[in-house]
Amino acid sequence: MFRQRIKGVDGKQEGDPQKAAQAIIDIVHAENPPLRLPLGKTAVATITSKLESVQHDLDAYREVAQNAVYA
Repeated sequence: MFRQRIKGVDGKQEGDPQKAAQAIIDIVHAENPPLRLPLGKTAVATITSKLESVQHDLDAYREVAQNAVYA
């Protein structure tokens, strides 16, 4: 069952290994490369969603967080 599902998506994955490799090479040679390099639309969408969620929590509880220190 699992192997059949894997075979069903073979060659249909979002990523293009050649484009990913070129992106990595380009970033390695960049003047100021990023610490992280999400590749693909799914990676970008997932990280964007996570960042928005964290920002929402930070905005909602900023005062609580800032007040949790020694006075």
